[in-house]
Amino acid sequence: MTKVLFENEQSQSNEEINEALASSNKFKGLRAQEKLEVLVEDVIRNSNVNKANYEIWKEEMNIEDKMKNISDDFKIKQIIKVLASGPNTEKMETLVNVGILEFCLPKLFTKINKNTTSYLMAYCKNVEKIEGTPLDKLVLLLAIFPVKEAVEAVESLDIKEDKELYIKTLEILEEFTIINEKPTLKKFILTNGMKQYEYLFALSGNFIKAYEFPKYRYLSKKYLLDEIRVQKEPIFPEDLDITREDLIESGLADEDSVDELMMMLAEHLINKPFKNNKEELLKIAKKMNDNKIFKYFRRVNWIR
Repeated sequence: MTKVLFENEQSQSNEEINEALASSNKFKGLRAQEKLEVLVEDVIRNSNVNKANYEIWKEEMNIEDKMKNISDDFKIKQIIKVLASGPNTEKMETLVNVGILEFCLPKLFTKINKNTTSYLMAYCKNVEKIEGTPLDKLVLLLAIFPVKEAVEAVESLDIKEDKELYIKTLEILEEFTIINEKPTLKKFILTNGMKQYEYLFALSGNFIKAYEFPKYRYLSKKYLLDEIRVQKEPIFPEDLDITREDLIESGLADEDSVDELMMMLAEHLINKPFKNNKEELLKIAKKMNDNKIFKYFRRVNWIR
């Protein structure tokens, strides 16, 4: 799993937070962003929120002028702070029950339905079993919501590393989930890269823990990839029994076209791994060159 955290996101000192936790008058005088921060710190420390502070927050929560200056980035990072704190069922259920989670992810909650609610409750129940960084845990949570809104939540985050990895994970998770045969798996890895596949595979292991999905949906991909590796089936151009130099020396490609031809050969062998020998690949490359229209339509799935 990836290692990503952010720094200097606390807008108040620990002493100021302690004072607001102890005094509702002090809490009432805070800016909206500071109030949210105090409530989240209360959840982290006590798995609950101070009732008087919560009533003040609840009165102000729907007043747009008071809340408009809290950025989406700051809101979502409050959830991440809870996920970084050694989250447990009580903390997560408090975030849900007092409306903090919905406040921090408002667009996602406009799309919530019975199934999403069921998954959310399962996540809260099993959160202590989930492995990885706080951001990994956030991606796992976002994955139960509609893709568009989940992606927008990640896009609003100001994070330094792996942002595109998280976004793509949410975009292609459904495609990954339904893979159940070797050619489909090889094509997926060739298209998206091994790093992306490995991240999704680790995430799917957490899906089983968080959402109580059947284990075979996770293990089946491991068995498929193990078989691909044992049988030494090619996935990437560098797995082919032919090199860029071979294609250039044979006159079948030049420096500008060789990488595309290598990729075309790798795609061709997804369903025909037994043809991975230099002599056969040179023949296939020549046919591809002779049939110029092939490269433009090689990824089209024709329907009869």
